[in-house]
Amino acid sequence: MTVLPKLPETLERRTRELGLQIALEQALTVTQDPGTPAIARVYARAEELYQEVGDIQQHIAILLGLRRATQGQGEPKRAQPLAEEFLRLAQQAQDVALLMEGHVALGVCLFYLGHVAMAYTHLENGLAIDDAQRPHTHIFPAGQDLRVLSLTYDAMALWVLGYPEQALLRSRRAIHLADEAAQPWTLAMALGYAALVHVLSGDRQTVMEKAEATIQLATEALHKNSKWSIELMSLYR
Repeated sequence: MTVLPKLPETLERRTRELGLQIALEQALTVTQDPGTPAIARVYARAEELYQEVGDIQQHIAILLGLRRATQGQGEPKRAQPLAEEFLRLAQQAQDVALLMEGHVALGVCLFYLGHVAMAYTHLENGLAIDDAQRPHTHIFPAGQDLRVLSLTYDAMALWVLGYPEQALLRSRRAIHLADEAAQPWTLAMALGYAALVHVLSGDRQTVMEKAEATIQLATEALHKNSKWSIELMSLYR
């Protein structure tokens, strides 16, 4: 990125910078919290460049990263229109993987905004798309399995909507899939959200078991210099 400012201000230069900005955000997503100002600045610049030289695939990538950054900053109200636009473009592109991610992204936003029934509908739509496309695994750049993420939020939505047994089944399924995938961060996420579901049920013993398992995974990751371990341990101590 230090070389680009030295190049002439041409269409080719802006096109190259856009690709580099998108690649930079994907790298930052792995090494930093999604809500950090650095990521927001990268995507603000990428959005500016897109208006001049981008195509639909690049716009989808920008919206995806910007929505994650906004959600990571705890602003689901700002993230919602980004998720809606992302889903619209995914439908236009007829990309099933992006469609699933669009439904899940919008479902998560709606859940935090309190629109639980609508959130549940989008989460279920995402899972239905995934079922139709099996076998495959869709992974976020940060290492999360999208299906597991959807199941964890689906479980919480079902509980709030008054279906505790279905919620617990969804939660157990998320843990099972995460365990099969052998992805520590995904498993920790599934266990952590399972603890939240059991908080709602008042099952103190299971809450402690899930939280302790999450801390253990985080501790093991800490020995491998994983940034996620610090975040996970702070949630459950």
